Amino acid sequence: MNNKTALFIWRFQTPHLGHLDARKQATALWIANVIMWVGSANKEYTADNPFTFEETKTMIHSTFGADTSVHPIPDFWDDKQWFKYVIENMPPFDYVITGNPWVKKIFEDQWIPTINLEIKTPIKASHIRKHLSVFNKKEIMKVVTPGVAAYLDKIKAYERMKKIYKVEFVNPHTSVDGIIQIDGKIVIIKRKNPPYGWALPGWFVDYGEDPVDALVREMKEELSVDVRIKKLYGVYGSPERDPRQHVITIVYEIEIIWGELKAADDAKDFMLIDPSYVEQTPFAFDHKKIILDYLRE
Repeated sequence: MNNKTALFIWRFQTPHLGHLDARKQATALWIANVIMWVGSANKEYTADNPFTFEETKTMIHSTFGADTSVHPIPDFWDDKQWFKYVIENMPPFDYVITGNPWVKKIFEDQWIPTINLEIKTPIKASHIRKHLSVFNKKEIMKVVTPGVAAYLDKIKAYERMKKIYKVEFVNPHTSVDGIIQIDGKIVIIKRKNPPYGWALPGWFVDYGEDPVDALVREMKEELSVDVRIKKLYGVYGSPERDPRQHVITIVYEIEIIWGELKAADDAKDFMLIDPSYVEQTPFAFDHKKIILDYLRE
């Protein structure tokens, strides 16, 4: 792959450290030339594409260097037209690097090689945009370069995203979590997917689903047991409680009515934790606070 050229095709809304790591991996593969192509460049000021092409270009230059080649790709309603535009407007290239499965398939269907990169730190631009909408600068600073963070302040991106989300009715997600206490100990699970750590068993409520039904379903999927709701314990809704997005969780106290505890689905493992060990255990989300609040009552 020495002295080869690769096309980086992403929407880059917002450029983040995951993109930067992808560029470093490409360099390690002896790819000397990288050309950045910004997808959906004809869209702006929407929940999925809040930034103009010029703003995105500025952030890409801040992340990768001012000499980085950056070009726009507009959206088309037809895959063939989109591919035709790319081929006709791009200089010669050897490989394509993208995080979009749809884009990857289009090129592979035309026998154009793509490069699979290792996702070392999962970062989603959609999560960044949601953090922008609630002024969560602490999380933003973790996943973008200082230059991009400063530029987001400069263009008032936080105010923009809040306004866009309000207009487009983008609301917080809802999840449910269950507190099961057995012989004075509380059932917790070890998460299989990021954010990693220990947590109360639970998950998101599907559209059209009652939260109680969601909790019963999730206990069956994650712990292999049937449960009964004893009472509603509380609701936790801080915009910063989930690093991925704004999630409001409804917490119930529940009891097992059938089955034997067995980790499955998103749960890598489970354990019954003694209250004396909660403080020193690494929990995901704000579940340590939820458990400690429960134990204090």
